[in-house]
Amino acid sequence: MSLCSNPVVTATDDKTVNEGDIIMSLQAASFTDKGILDIHNASINWGDGGVSPGIISEADGSGTVSGSHIYEDNGEYLVTVTVDDDEGSGSDTFTIIVNNVAPIVGPGENQIAAINQEISIQLPFDDPAGAEDSPYSCEVDWGDETPDEECEIEEPTSNGMAIASHMYEDKGTFEITITVTDKDGGSGENTVTVKVGDMVIDLNEGWNLFSVPKVLEDNNVEVVTDNFIPLDFSLILTYENAAWTQPETIETLKAYWIKMNSPMQLLLTFRDETTCIDGSCIVPEARALDSGWQLIGFTDTEPLLSTLALKSIEDSYSQWFGFKNNAWITHIFSQVPDKAMEPGLGYWVFMTEPSVLAALSI
Repeated sequence: MSLCSNPVVTATDDKTVNEGDIIMSLQAASFTDKGILDIHNASINWGDGGVSPGIISEADGSGTVSGSHIYEDNGEYLVTVTVDDDEGSGSDTFTIIVNNVAPIVGPGENQIAAINQEISIQLPFDDPAGAEDSPYSCEVDWGDETPDEECEIEEPTSNGMAIASHMYEDKGTFEITITVTDKDGGSGENTVTVKVGDMVIDLNEGWNLFSVPKVLEDNNVEVVTDNFIPLDFSLILTYENAAWTQPETIETLKAYWIKMNSPMQLLLTFRDETTCIDGSCIVPEARALDSGWQLIGFTDTEPLLSTLALKSIEDSYSQWFGFKNNAWITHIFSQVPDKAMEPGLGYWVFMTEPSVLAALSI
């Protein structure tokens, strides 16, 4: 037998949570009922449009109501807990304050670049509110005293991407800061570092034949191959005086074979043309070449027809070979049309007699 009375519901104290957090098995209310044999049901209206059945635990006319929920966006929500039996119902309310959570901006890849070469930065970000915190805005500080700029946002469902591009006018190492802000003013940031030099050479996986067009700021082979982002390579060789050697320095007018374990870029930083180091100033260079096959470097920063590039040895060679993107480039002296030599590439040249190869730049 049951007494005719409605359940008396007492809601829990007000709560504070973060958006995106799982409210797991929250005891939302307790209740009593004089009808100790009544069968009870419960529901929880979470105040954000979500309603779920409450989980009841009861004995002898009293019990508790629990439930789980996720708030996708910040705000203040009035939660209503209702308990009913076959004779009536009772309810009570409490408030859940949901805090905004700032976007978490993930790491990006450090980069190398040449002066006036456009770079693109992409940083992922995550926000537990996802699209609920849209629209997002993005700002980038390039670290070079240029004004901060807005960047592009790929809108997320649960995560997104901040994208920006830039060109540096000076050499140096720059720290880039990207800040992402949600519609409620929460913001997160992360940084990427870029080192800017004079020239970048693309290197493929496997063997590459390269050269440097100007005197390097530091030509030590360990410094050159570990210029901010270390090269993943297994061997570097040069050919001089009819012999293969592993070089200790990287010099103009010479070329180098490097075996890469993965595709990467090589950053070159040239010595300032007005700078003297330890009394040694940059002067136009030349290299004596013996008869037979010689491995040479191209010494200009722009492509140049081989008849002009090899003007200093024009009567002393018969053909040359280049190697680019895993393919050979061949050319025979006086062949029409002439082919261009390119900065950053190395070349085999067959000398019919000894001569002196002059540098095109310093």
